[in-house]
Amino acid sequence: MRAPPGLEKVARDIMTHFEDRIEAMAGKGMFVCMSRAICVDLYNQITASRPEWHSDDDKGGGVKVVMTGSASDPLGWQKHIGNKMRRDIVASLDEVAGHLLCYSSLFLKAS
Repeated sequence: MRAPPGLEKVARDIMTHFEDRIEAMAGKGMFVCMSRAICVDLYNQITASRPEWHSDDDKGGGVKVVMTGSASDPLGWQKHIGNKMRRDIVASLDEVAGHLLCYSSLFLKAS
């Protein structure tokens, strides 16, 4: 799953399906990542294809990774690791139509 060709296809399928879905009707979607590493890799793949979905602001952008972690996790994961307050802010995005919710760790929303 984490191999680049497979991950690219999954990310492309998720983005296409989500964009088609929100074009047809308001709402939200959900998918679950198998691991924190996959969620971070998917985030990187999605934001490379849809840079407008990225925002450093927890309440902005269209894609978020929310996960627990520690200072010993890889440096590239640190921006996604937050305290309970941050996780609650991003998790509350699921109450707004136009979000793709990627539970266990990754959240997307239409811009």
